[in-house]
Amino acid sequence: RQKYVSTGQLRVAFRNFPLERIHQFAFLAGEIAACAGDQGHFWQVHDAFFTKPAVENDGEYRQRARKAGVDTVQLELCLKRGEASRRVREDLALGQSLALTSTPTFFLGTVTPDGLRATSVIVGARPVSDFEKAIDGLILPPRNHGSN
Repeated sequence: RQKYVSTGQLRVAFRNFPLERIHQFAFLAGEIAACAGDQGHFWQVHDAFFTKPAVENDGEYRQRARKAGVDTVQLELCLKRGEASRRVREDLALGQSLALTSTPTFFLGTVTPDGLRATSVIVGARPVSDFEKAIDGLILPPRNHGSN
């Protein structure tokens, strides 16, 4: 984030891909994060969820969201309305249409008028150096090693 996002060289978009067969509360986590985003707290909640991903029960996600600054009354209203659920289902459908099978999956590319033109994909939790190499390949001009 410090090297690329805060300097304006990289934008980050997040989509949910809850694998409920692996994580029973994944869908709820996506809903809570979506509702947190409506309150301007998406990244704080995202970080709170991914810092320690394992949870004992669904209430733990609500507690983390509260600690991240989310208004819990508004959160519960948002969850009841079902809008967040619809958004998570849409994200899941998009991931399925892209044949994703695991999380996290990162698409890197350039933004065009039609959307993201992905030029590389990083699957799984990878070392920072893997991301730096892929991102630098997108934003840095190619080096000319010849003398023509």
